[in-house]
Amino acid sequence: MKFVSSEEMGIIEENASYFGITHDLLMENAGRSVAEKVSEMGDRFLVVCGPGNNGGDGLCAARHLLQNGKEVRVLLFGKKMSSPEGEKNLRICSALGIVDRIRDQYELIEKAKEFRPQVLIDALLGTGVRGEIREPYLSLIRALNKLIDDGITEKAISIDLPSGMDPNTGKGIFVKSHMTITLHKPKIGLRSFEGDVVIGSLGIPPEIETLCGPGDLKAAIPVRRGDSHKGENGKVLIVGGSRDLVGAPALAAMASLSVGVDLVRVICPERVAFTINSLSPDVISLKLNGEFLSLEHVENILEEAERNDVTLIGPGIGRRKETVRALEELLSHDLGRLVIDADALRVLGSLELGSEEVIITPHRGELSSILGREVSNPLLDAREISNKMGVVVLLKGREDLIVQGERYKRNVSGNPGMTVGGTGDVLAGVTAGILSRGRDPFLVACASAFLVGLVGDTMLERRGYFFSASELIEGIPSVLTKMGIMG
Repeated sequence: MKFVSSEEMGIIEENASYFGITHDLLMENAGRSVAEKVSEMGDRFLVVCGPGNNGGDGLCAARHLLQNGKEVRVLLFGKKMSSPEGEKNLRICSALGIVDRIRDQYELIEKAKEFRPQVLIDALLGTGVRGEIREPYLSLIRALNKLIDDGITEKAISIDLPSGMDPNTGKGIFVKSHMTITLHKPKIGLRSFEGDVVIGSLGIPPEIETLCGPGDLKAAIPVRRGDSHKGENGKVLIVGGSRDLVGAPALAAMASLSVGVDLVRVICPERVAFTINSLSPDVISLKLNGEFLSLEHVENILEEAERNDVTLIGPGIGRRKETVRALEELLSHDLGRLVIDADALRVLGSLELGSEEVIITPHRGELSSILGREVSNPLLDAREISNKMGVVVLLKGREDLIVQGERYKRNVSGNPGMTVGGTGDVLAGVTAGILSRGRDPFLVACASAFLVGLVGDTMLERRGYFFSASELIEGIPSVLTKMGIMG
C-alpha cells in the first residue's frame, strides 16, 4: 500500500481536474464511494460536517445514503461551505430537510444523543490540517470522541482522515474513529492509525498520476512572503555563451526572471555579456576574458556558484576542446542545485558529477550522446541515466518525459510551434528559476515542462505557429497569474 503526503494528493486531484475529472465529479465520486462502503453497517446515520471539502464529501455521502433508504441526519458546523462543490451539496441536502446547523460542541452532543445513530460519520476536517488544532474544532473533536467513548454510536467512520490528524505525521488530537475511508490513496499520517483503513474511490485512473499538470506547477512555486526581500525568492547563475552563440544564455536568463526569480546573473565571455546587457537591463552579466569558456575561468565560476541558489550550465556554451575540458573540471565540483542543458550535456557520458540535486534537460540526440548509443526505449534509457548519475532526466520531445529512478511522468502540453529555435533555452531557464525556490527537483522538472508547454499552447491559440522563443517568455507571467500562482 503506497502512502501519499497531503501535497502529493493535492497534485493528483488538481491534475485530475485539469484533465476533465472536475472537482465536482471528484466530490460526487467520494460521496458515492463512502456511502457504498458504509451502507450495510446500519440504518441510522449521523454525518458531522465542517465547511471544507471534507464536509462536502460528507454531505454528498449523506445524500447517497438517503437515496439508499437510510435514515440520515447531517450536523453542519460553519456558516458556509468553502467551495462551490460543497455549497451545491449543501443546497441539495438542505432541500431534502436533513441538515441541522450546530454552533458548538454542546449542540453537537445534544443532537447526537437525540438521534442516537448506529453509524457516526466524521467529515469535520480533512487533509488541510497543519499543526495544533485550535478552537472551536478542538472542542468539537473532543465532543465526537466523548460520543464514541460513551457508546452513543455503534460505529464511527472518518472520511479520508480522522478529523484533527496531521495528514503527514499522524500526530495531533483527532477523532478516534473505528475506521477511516481514505480517498484514492492512504495518507502518510494513517500509518500509525489504530483503526481499520479502507480505500474509497475518487474515480481517478492510475494513468492520471503519470501526467504533469497544474498541480505540479502550483506545488513547485511557493507563495512569496509579504515581508520577503531581494534574493529570498531565488538567485540563479547561468554559465553559458560563446563567440557564435550569444542569444541562448540571454533567453535562459529572461526565462528565469519570468517565473519570479529575484536575481539572475550570467557569467559568460565578454562579447556575450555586452549582447545580454543590450537585450535586458534586468540581467546581471559577469564578464570572462576571451570568447569561450576555458579552464582559467573555472575558479571564478565556482566562487559565483556559492552565492546563488541554482546554477544552470550549458546554453550557448559551445563544443570547443578547451570548453569541454573546462566543463569536465567544473561539473566534477559540488555546485549545489544544478541544471545542465545543451552542449554541457555532451560531457556527461563518463563524468561523475559533484552535485547531488541535478536536473538534466536533453533531447533524444543528447540523451543518445550521454548513453553512447542510440535511444531504443526512452523511459528505460532515461531511467538508466537517472540511476547511474543520480539525476532527474527531463527528456524533451513531442511528449516530454521526466524520470527519477522509478518515478516518472509524461508532459503532454506543447505543440509543433515549439520547434522554433530557443525554446530549449527557455525551458532550461524556467527550470533553473523554479528550482531556485527550493522544491523537489522531480517536481520542478514536471512543473517546468508543463508550464512551458502550456504557454506554447496559449501562444498557438493567439498566433498559430508563428511565435518566437522571446514571445514564449513574454507569455509566462500572464499564464502563471491566470492560474492563480503569485510566486
